[in-house]
Amino acid sequence: MAHPREYAGQLLGREYRIGIVVARTNDRLTERLLAGALDALARHDVAPEAIAVARVPGAWEIPFGLRALARRERFDALVALGALIRGETAHFDFLARACASGVAEVSRELGIPVAFGVLTCEDSRQADERSGGKAGNKGAEAALAALEMADLAAVLSPEADGGAPPPAAGSVPDLEIVAAGSILATQQPQAVAAQRAAGGRAVAGPYVLSRGADRAPHASLGGGDVGDAHDSARRVEGAQSVGLEQ
Repeated sequence: MAHPREYAGQLLGREYRIGIVVARTNDRLTERLLAGALDALARHDVAPEAIAVARVPGAWEIPFGLRALARRERFDALVALGALIRGETAHFDFLARACASGVAEVSRELGIPVAFGVLTCEDSRQADERSGGKAGNKGAEAALAALEMADLAAVLSPEADGGAPPPAAGSVPDLEIVAAGSILATQQPQAVAAQRAAGGRAVAGPYVLSRGADRAPHASLGGGDVGDAHDSARRVEGAQSVGLEQ
């Protein structure tokens, strides 16, 4: 009897880069969340140099921080950490809703997993329990969720089986349109395979990130750097390959 295909990510951190954005508001709690996240990643073999932490003022700024951090470096997954405690006004509701929807939008925009480790508690007791108390550490849980999703993305990537993604509708024959943040370029599957064999790396999912020594994202199109998405789109028709730099 035939069985459905099943895919699952594993908590194997040696190959992945994780970015963490943590809010300073209620830092007594968020520092515990961060400590829990870092400990969880370390216990699953994520190297310290493969982790970056960006601090933002509060929950409202978390989505921007995630987006900015991902444009600065390449990550396989991101983690959002913060702590909101309900007060006497509706401010809590606005912040919690905006933060959650903003984090989800960043994940859709970047095409990489973003784990939500922002506490939204009715009082300090609930927050204490969820930042290392009897309810566990939600920072650690978010970090492990990010790691599992990063691995699942790699498992589901067409490159995992040595194949190439299907060409995008309307793209140049034998070429695929790929984007990294605000970068638009093209690649040939054969060129990508050769680049990877030489040490370049394609990010799992629809985005390919090309980075130079300064870790700032850029793409090499036909031998020249492309820094503007619209400009690269205009030049895409005559392109033959995109260089991927580690």
